[in-house]
Amino acid sequence: MNGPIRDIYYLGVQDNRMVIAYRGMGSVYIKNHRHLREYHDSNWMGKNRKYGNYECHYAEFPLISFPQNIQSLWSNKSWY
Repeated sequence: MNGPIRDIYYLGVQDNRMVIAYRGMGSVYIKNHRHLREYHDSNWMGKNRKYGNYECHYAEFPLISFPQNIQSLWSNKSWY
């Protein structure tokens, strides 16, 4: 799951949250809704159990009508 963000999928709505799945390292935001901040009230292990795919990262956002475009910000942090 290293490298730039790729394979971004809109999974839909669960528990009144908009769920985005992606691979790679970085942050995801919703274009034209930059004020939305990802919920950080659960860790990656909980999200993996909840959504079932251990090869993805998950971002949960407040619910909006429908995202027009999903874009990614890539993080170039080195992990050792």
